[in-house]
Amino acid sequence: MRVLVVTNMSPDRASPSRGVFVRDQVAALRRAGVDVELFSFAGGRWNYPRAVPRIRRILRRQRFDLVHAHYGLAGWCASLAGARPLIVTFHGTDVRHPTVGRLSRRLVRRVELVAGASRALFAAEAERPGLPKRPGASAVLPCGADLERFRSALGPRPRRPLSALSGGILPA
Repeated sequence: MRVLVVTNMSPDRASPSRGVFVRDQVAALRRAGVDVELFSFAGGRWNYPRAVPRIRRILRRQRFDLVHAHYGLAGWCASLAGARPLIVTFHGTDVRHPTVGRLSRRLVRRVELVAGASRALFAAEAERPGLPKRPGASAVLPCGADLERFRSALGPRPRRPLSALSGGILPA
């Protein structure tokens, strides 16, 4: 299987951890034997229109069984470039932002699978609508923490009781 992953969440000097979960997902797919190409571009108003012809060129040069975009605007770029079948994972600001959220909700009709990074993204929040669910074409694809990064070189440590940390008083 060949997969093209499209993302605008690229690490840079100011934010070296931006999009690290996308890179982790790509690495895990490769370890599982999936042939994955990663197309990453910087976010920003002028970078989205520039990404569309670049994605289109990749799609003309190579055949992919699936295109998976991370973030609604990256999904629009892939969709406008002709990516099919297309899965888009929405991460939060692309759903809740007043302008970008409206665009993301419109994109849902154009993709084969609409995925939220959490179940909460499908529900309304603070008078802002969530992602529309499509029967059989909606899923939660969490971008979880890589617990291996947090393991101590010495192994797990025993936990102290909460009372030892808080003097018996728990914060409200």
